[in-house]
Amino acid sequence: MPNKILSNITSVYTDKSINGWLRGIIWVGTIAIVYVGGKAIYSKLFPSSDTIRIQQEQAQFSNDLSTSISTNPPSFQTTQFNEWADEIATSLQGTIYSDLLIWSVPFTTINKIFEQLKSNTDYLMLIKSFGLRDISGGLLSANLNQVDLPTAIGKKLNDVEINGSYVPFSPSLNDTLHQQGITYTISKL
Repeated sequence: MPNKILSNITSVYTDKSINGWLRGIIWVGTIAIVYVGGKAIYSKLFPSSDTIRIQQEQAQFSNDLSTSISTNPPSFQTTQFNEWADEIATSLQGTIYSDLLIWSVPFTTINKIFEQLKSNTDYLMLIKSFGLRDISGGLLSANLNQVDLPTAIGKKLNDVEINGSYVPFSPSLNDTLHQQGITYTISKL
C-alpha cells in the first residue's frame, strides 16, 4: 500500500501523458517549496551572527531600560515613542540614496526625532517601541529582516550621517544623541 501512494505521487514527475510544460512547472514548484522550507529550517537551527548580535543587544537594551526607568522616567508617553518608531521605520523603507547625497530624507526624520529625546531612558524606550522590524531594501539594496533600530539605521544610512566625518550643515546622529545627553551611539554596519 505505501508503495502505491508513493508511486502515485511520483508519477506526476514522470508520467509522459502529462504536458511537458505542466510537468516542468510542477518540478520548479517542488524545488521552490523544498528550498524555502529548507532555508527556514536552516535559519532556525543555525542563526546568523547578525541575528545573535541583535538578540544580545535587545537583551542588553532591555536590562538597561529597566535600570534607567527606576532612576529617570521616560519624558513622553509610550504612544509617542510608538509613533516615532513607526515614522522612522517608514522613512527607512525602500532605496535610500544616502551614498549619493550628503543628507537623506531618513536622516532628517531620525535627527528631528533624536533632537526631542531628553535622556537615555527616552532613547531606550524608542528602541523598545521600534522592536524588531522588516525594512524593505528597494531596488538597490537587500531587505533587512527582523532588525532593531540601531541596526536598521546602521545599515541604511551612510557614515557621514551617522558619525559626521563631514558636517557642513547639520550634526550627525551620534552628535545629536550626545548633545541630548544620551550616552549610546550608533555604528555604521
